[in-house]
Amino acid sequence: MKKILVLPLLLIALIASTPVFADDAGDGLEDYLKKDFDAALRKFRIAAESHKEAFSQYMVGYMYRHGEGVKEDWKESLRWFRLSAAQGNTSAKYNLGIAYYEGQGVAENDELAVRWFLDAAEQGNSKSQNMIGFMYSQGQGVLQDYKQAWYWYSLSAEQGDESAQNNLGNAYSKGEGVLQDYKQAGYWYARSAIQGNAFAQNNLGFSYGNGRGVLQNYTLAHMWYNISASLGDKVATENRKLLEKKMTHDQVYEAQELARKCMSSHYEDCG
Repeated sequence: MKKILVLPLLLIALIASTPVFADDAGDGLEDYLKKDFDAALRKFRIAAESHKEAFSQYMVGYMYRHGEGVKEDWKESLRWFRLSAAQGNTSAKYNLGIAYYEGQGVAENDELAVRWFLDAAEQGNSKSQNMIGFMYSQGQGVLQDYKQAWYWYSLSAEQGDESAQNNLGNAYSKGEGVLQDYKQAGYWYARSAIQGNAFAQNNLGFSYGNGRGVLQNYTLAHMWYNISASLGDKVATENRKLLEKKMTHDQVYEAQELARKCMSSHYEDCG
């Protein structure tokens, strides 16, 4: 089974941008945010079944997928996602794409995953735009096409998707689908890194360590490697060890202090 390479859909962002019409859905949302999942599921189900409300159908599917207020059940989750997707809900379409990509509740099928991702991406869903970019870059379910990958990464990145920003940085760094541009790569790595993306933090550390698109700075490179490593990136851990061989004790100490300051400020003060 494949493991998805992007972060899961940010539910809070979805909630903030989705109008809710049925009273039960609004009450369900309040209960969900309070983590009263049993009550939330009951109210979402009423709105989904009685009012055919697309957001509530999506939320019932979401809760079945994650086992919130009910036993995890991918097949039941997909049934609700399909109902919601039929009404145009892009988050439901994205989750259907993920299901086919990962083989969750259905047979793994990259072509069907692409169909769902593309449908949602064309409606502006940033997570789906990133995934379509990824599918094009890997040639999964579609012919490999780096220009198309760059195009979709760009649309998603401009909407603030951290995974797409990192992927777009990689496209510029490698010159895939676009002219190689280390400065642009560094710009997108930085935008992703301050959102907490460990891959981008490692990539930004590499940029500083090697002077790619930014002035070479071992202290900042170590800081970003350190932060990335603390979030579990094993490549960053190895990169940090290698870099320390080139640094003085004082430089390492300064970098560690910068990393602490960066994280404690929630990426608002990162050198």
